[in-house]
Amino acid sequence: MGGVLFRYLSTMLLKRTFATLLVLVGLLQVVDLFDASSEVLKRGLGMGGILEYEFLRTPVMIEQILPVAVLVGALTCFTGLARNSEMAALRATGATIYRIVALMLPAAALVAVLHFLIADQVSPRAQQAFTVWWNSHPPKTQAVATKIKPVWFRTGSYLVYAEGASADGRRLEKPRIYRREPGGRMSERLLARSAAFGVDGRWTLDGVQELDVAPTSLNNARQGQRVWNADLDPADVVTVFSPEERISAGKALRAMTGNRPADKSPAYYATRIQRALAEPLGALVMLLLAAPAALAHQRNSQATLLMFSLAAGLMFLAVDGVLTALGQTNVLPPLLAAWAGPALFAALAGAALVHLEG
Repeated sequence: MGGVLFRYLSTMLLKRTFATLLVLVGLLQVVDLFDASSEVLKRGLGMGGILEYEFLRTPVMIEQILPVAVLVGALTCFTGLARNSEMAALRATGATIYRIVALMLPAAALVAVLHFLIADQVSPRAQQAFTVWWNSHPPKTQAVATKIKPVWFRTGSYLVYAEGASADGRRLEKPRIYRREPGGRMSERLLARSAAFGVDGRWTLDGVQELDVAPTSLNNARQGQRVWNADLDPADVVTVFSPEERISAGKALRAMTGNRPADKSPAYYATRIQRALAEPLGALVMLLLAAPAALAHQRNSQATLLMFSLAAGLMFLAVDGVLTALGQTNVLPPLLAAWAGPALFAALAGAALVHLEG
């Protein structure tokens, strides 16, 4: 019976979760399209541009809405079991709510793995592709597709300031480059009109003014062009010039170790690494928070249990987001900021189940 019940509960949870996900993502796309369709048409992209816009935005929407889909899917599963007297039949065989939840945990874990892959791999790549595509097609009234917001970032031994970058990240405008020794002392300063990424994978500085800082002297010189041997990819430039850009845990780790450009504090990247591991656990927490709804048939407070599960799930998302922001700004330790939300609400769900199960 255990195998049959496992397949039945797992299939029910996955079907209802992905059906809910499909509906919610569709609604988000419709709402997003109302706001963005005019901008897409202003850029002369037509219907094909609208389809590409929605295609590139979909992974981000799935990442954001998947925990809610698990909550709603689990709630419909548990309330369905209670409404159809299936819970009564299961409990008559000796099955407790703990066993029923345990049988559904592997399905929730599968959704958690999917969430991890989307959040850590698919969504960052889709967001970066969207940024390049969007900025490569400015409105027709805008002649230049160059970002104008100045940015400071570090890459390897260089500290870089640039006034702008091309949409594809292959050109920097008016960069100022400061080279530092391992001890932190500046050893060189380069001012240039522009920096271009060549087909050979190297950056070429144009209109260079070089200042060599020796221990006891300053040597100022001008050059027409100069090769800048920096470990800086165009994709990294796009990320640096996009404040809302998502990055994977691997890129966050390389940013902390100085192996890729970084324009944020170490706390931000440390929190991102921890969140990459903790965020997918939201699917498991949502399953636990929805479980009290299965016991609604034993009480006259069915609406109360449903509201508790729904409110607790939404509160979990809010608290988790606030804690993450506190970790990224170094108000809380990254480890605490990333894991406190799932641990706290998992404990809350467990306490509720123990109380209801008696």
